[in-house]
Amino acid sequence: MLWRRLSFSNQELSEPQVSITKEMETISKQFEEFDVCCKVTLKSKLQEIAYPDLNSMCAPPEKVKTKGAQKKLMTKQHINKA
Repeated sequence: MLWRRLSFSNQELSEPQVSITKEMETISKQFEEFDVCCKVTLKSKLQEIAYPDLNSMCAPPEKVKTKGAQKKLMTKQHINKA
């Protein structure tokens, strides 16, 4: 196996041209063919991309304890049964 050095150069591109027009047209065409459930799912995913500030995925306001169950106080009845 031969290793080659990877290099990037901007000699060929004067201004980078990046477009999503073709992809958006494809998504739009597919959207029309989907059933209602798929349309709702796709719309919610696009909203997450378009409006990241409105995304419901955020950190909880305070740290959530995930280890260990809450301890129950033992009453005299539980002690007497044992």
